[in-house]
Amino acid sequence: MARRRLRGRGHRLRRDRHRRGQRIPDGPAAGTNTVDIARAAHQLYGDQLSDRWIAAGLSQGGHATYFAAPTHLDQLFPLAGPNFPAVPVAGIAHYVLYTPGLDDTRPELGIRQYLTPTGIELMEKARATCNNDLNDYLSAQPVTVAELFTTPLDTPGLREALDEMQHVPTDGFDRPIRVVHSLADTKVPIPLTWAQLTEMRSSAVDVEYQQLSEADHAHSLTASMPESLDFAARVLR
Repeated sequence: MARRRLRGRGHRLRRDRHRRGQRIPDGPAAGTNTVDIARAAHQLYGDQLSDRWIAAGLSQGGHATYFAAPTHLDQLFPLAGPNFPAVPVAGIAHYVLYTPGLDDTRPELGIRQYLTPTGIELMEKARATCNNDLNDYLSAQPVTVAELFTTPLDTPGLREALDEMQHVPTDGFDRPIRVVHSLADTKVPIPLTWAQLTEMRSSAVDVEYQQLSEADHAHSLTASMPESLDFAARVLR
C-alpha cells in the first residue's frame, strides 16, 4: 500500500532489503548501499529521474535512512544479559536475535560464548528463517532476553562493535529529517526516539517529528503517509 501511494505521487522506488535470515542492522553499510542504489539508478535511468532523491524506511529501514541522510537501540543492546528485565516489549527479544550478523561478520568477538543453549538455538533459527516466520514463531513460543544470554553483552569489544554498526549520528545532517513513532509501538520503546530527538535538536538538526497514538510498529509507515508525502514534496521541491 505504501509503495502504491508513493508511486501515485510520481516517485520511483529502489529497495535495499534482505528477505531471508536476520542480520544485525549495520548503519554505515546500509546507508552506503542506499546511496549506491540511488547513484546506480541515475546512471541507468538518468534521463527519466530527477536529480533529487529521498531516503525513507520503516524499522530497520528507518535505521538505515539515518545513515543515508529512531532508535538509540545501540545503547540498549549492550545491556542484554541474564539479568535483563522481562519487560513487555515484544520486539526487543526479536531484535537481539540479529546476533547471526555478529557471528558471521565479527567471529573474533565470539558471540556464541554469551548465549545460552536457547540463545544459540534461536540464533540459528534466525539465521535461516524469514522475518514473518520468525515473528510467528516467537509469538507462539515467547522468550525473554534474559533466557538468551549467560552473561551481559556490555564488554569493551562488543560495545565498540555495536557502536560502530548501530550508533545513529545526531549532528552533521545538511538536509531535513522526518521521524515518526507511535505510542502503541511495542517493538521499539518510544523513549529511545525521544532521547534521539533531544540530541538532534540540541545540535540544531532540522528534524520534524510526528507522534502517532494508535498505529503499531508495522503500520506506522502507512498511518503517517499523508504527512510524509507532504514532507517529501516540500524537501524535493
